[in-house]
Amino acid sequence: LKPITIEKLEDVKTKSKVEVAGVISKKIVKLTKKKEEFVNFMLEDQTGEIECVAFPKTYAQFKSLFIEDNTLFIKGIIERLDADES
Repeated sequence: LKPITIEKLEDVKTKSKVEVAGVISKKIVKLTKKKEEFVNFMLEDQTGEIECVAFPKTYAQFKSLFIEDNTLFIKGIIERLDADES
């Protein structure tokens, strides 16, 4: 697995594992039904931006890194929503 640009994520199959680096923007902390914090954020690089989610366990472990304008290197799984699902 090697890092790719956000622009190239369009060519990656859903449910594939990916590594990408970028800058956090538009961070929104939310609560689950169990009152656990998670975060939605945009990750941007020089080629584009993508919406990301860090679920409660990951967010709790790395909360101090989720700061707007902070650069992150993340590993995750690609999931796509149809335009009418978002």
